[in-house]
Amino acid sequence: MPDGAEGIDASQMTVMLGLIDAHVHFNGSRNHIFAERIMPTFGLRLLRAAEDTYDALKARFTTMHCMHGAQALDLKKGIAESTVKGPRIKAAGHALSQTFVHGDPHYFDIEYGKMLELIIADGVDECREQMLRKDDYLGHEGALVVVNMVKVSEEIKEAFNT
Repeated sequence: MPDGAEGIDASQMTVMLGLIDAHVHFNGSRNHIFAERIMPTFGLRLLRAAEDTYDALKARFTTMHCMHGAQALDLKKGIAESTVKGPRIKAAGHALSQTFVHGDPHYFDIEYGKMLELIIADGVDECREQMLRKDDYLGHEGALVVVNMVKVSEEIKEAFNT
């Protein structure tokens, strides 16, 4: 033990490493009802998501891999600067979708479409271009969530592995 370190007698305890949740959505929803995703403002959803990160930390989660959404990127920054209490967040950022599939915001009311925070990328070249972007919203942590790729050809698989 290093000099000055405090020893803890854990002989009568169970020691467990932190927990990792590999698929979470910090989007501020309180249930899976569609209206719950479109009625609250972005600010309210972010406040709810901040409370969710704190609850995750209290439950002993040390790392959360958050699927698409700008809120996770904001939460990650808030945790890093100690504004928000929560576990380490690996954030994928905005999701990619193809035109005319369930992630295409053109199917929805304009305001709801904006809330989806999706990026349309059709074909290999557009997917590759979005993956190579270095801004916080897409290249963050080197991860992207791809929503409902209709045809996953060998060429598209190869593009995602380069």
